[in-house]
Amino acid sequence: SLVFVSAERFAYTAWENGLLLGFLGACSIITQGFIVRRLLVRIPETRVLLAGLSASTVGLLLIGFAPSEGLLYTGVGILALGAGLVNPSTTGLISLYAGTEEQGRILGIFRSLGSLARAVTPITAGVVYWTLGASMLYSVAALLAVAAAILSLRLPQPEK
Repeated sequence: SLVFVSAERFAYTAWENGLLLGFLGACSIITQGFIVRRLLVRIPETRVLLAGLSASTVGLLLIGFAPSEGLLYTGVGILALGAGLVNPSTTGLISLYAGTEEQGRILGIFRSLGSLARAVTPITAGVVYWTLGASMLYSVAALLAVAAAILSLRLPQPEK
């Protein structure tokens, strides 16, 4: 839906959308390649998860309501940071919560559910976008991230 927002609000061409998605990719590489690796060594997974969900919420709201290209790019960067923090911390927590004899099965289920979500979410997001608009889509996504953040506060930090 990001390319729809940029085309609708700022009349982005395919080239400009390519640059925006390239920026998203670069932010993801920096987050996952450099930032997450250093954070998870020093900060517990539960705190990294909360930070990622908080950043995702801010990024989603910025994208959904961006009145300028600068804020759109800022939102994309913050969302990439959030997603980059959420994914490895979630995987780490699931691995640490699972017993050694069931880690493989549980991580396999987690990955399968992630694949299912990546298949269903674009269709659902497209329907919401085209029926209710970008602001509503990104607001709902931000509310889901807030709900996940609130639930994450109840997670105990597992022992490593």
